[in-house]
Amino acid sequence: MLEGFKRHHLSKKEARRIAGEAERLLGITISKKTSLEHAQAPGVELILADGTPIFTVIDGRLVPTLHILLARREALHTMPRVVVDEGAVGPISRGADIMAPGILRVEGEFREEDIVVVVDPKHQLPIAVAQAIYSSQQIREMEKGRALKNLHHVGDKIWKAAPPRRIA
Repeated sequence: MLEGFKRHHLSKKEARRIAGEAERLLGITISKKTSLEHAQAPGVELILADGTPIFTVIDGRLVPTLHILLARREALHTMPRVVVDEGAVGPISRGADIMAPGILRVEGEFREEDIVVVVDPKHQLPIAVAQAIYSSQQIREMEKGRALKNLHHVGDKIWKAAPPRRIA
């Protein structure tokens, strides 16, 4: 897929940096044989590994994509997670922010502005990647209000850019 995207291979230096970030943020090792590219289209900037989006770039910050979280499930265990109730899955999957009443539990510790994975309650699969508005401790104590800002969700333009698949 990735129609309408301008793509170019990353320099060796940039590829090392991205591989380092994948290790640090996701706990995954990207092989030196993996082709790393930068892809850009209006409103979307991606880092690709063998054609699969692994990061999106939002405000200059690398944000893991749902593609990598589904392709490399071990990454789900290195990032803080928020499990939402079944009623919140639909709105979040359509881009809604994550509200405190829809949160069943917070797994792991994070600070304000950290990146958090949002998972469904039934299968524990990622449905969104969000930015914390408050710390994990504050969210655990909240009864109302917006807790996380939805950055990337199932069905958005990042999701539609390429089908999720296993990568090396």
